Amino acid sequence: MDETPCNLEMGFDTTIDFIGKKNIEVETFGREQYRITIILTIEGDGTKLPPYVILKRKPGKTIENHLKNLEYIFKNKIFVCCQEKGWCTKDIFANWIKNIFIPYQKSLNDKCSNIFDMASSHISNYSLEILNKYDINYITIPAGMTPICQPLDIEVNKIF
Repeated sequence: MDETPCNLEMGFDTTIDFIGKKNIEVETFGREQYRITIILTIEGDGTKLPPYVILKRKPGKTIENHLKNLEYIFKNKIFVCCQEKGWCTKDIFANWIKNIFIPYQKSLNDKCSNIFDMASSHISNYSLEILNKYDINYITIPAGMTPICQPLDIEVNKIF
């Protein structure tokens, strides 16, 4: 599992206009800086678990309550929560464990390991207590080794 930031509106790397033109206007919706965080999880056999979307909003406000009522979210195809800075916190990580990882592990009727980096939300005492409470094996990737050892960083997040 790993988090990746995702821009809601992508900027352009290239613009095209007539040669010699001094200014090139680019129309946008003004949300180039607005990002969300998505927790992606892929099993060793390529199985993709439901994405966990973290919106940059105050928790418990109207948007979060409205999103919880949408049919596709209700059917556990995607999980959405709000966090003031749009980051994965220890509480969000705990919810990810309870809502995504544990149901998946139970569906296998087998024990599986979770691999994640050294983000503070993953290795906080609270997070480790939850992992131990549910008897989940975990492997932490040492600091500085994520670009080499983290499968999602290497193959998925950049493309996503």
